[in-house]
Amino acid sequence: QTPRAPDDLEAEIAAYREKLDNSRKGDLGTTARRFCAECGSTVDTDDRFCAACGKELGPL
Repeated sequence: QTPRAPDDLEAEIAAYREKLDNSRKGDLGTTARRFCAECGSTVDTDDRFCAACGKELGPL
């Protein structure tokens, strides 16, 4: 493998960072977790009831 020139490496790093920044702008909020207000267990976004305690979950 041939060593890269410093300018080439800097350009490659800048392009990678730009790609990361752009990937985060797309679908914001999809990684947020929901929790049961009764017992604190994590629940899926489409759950109507908590699997741990059975409490009915409210709308998002």
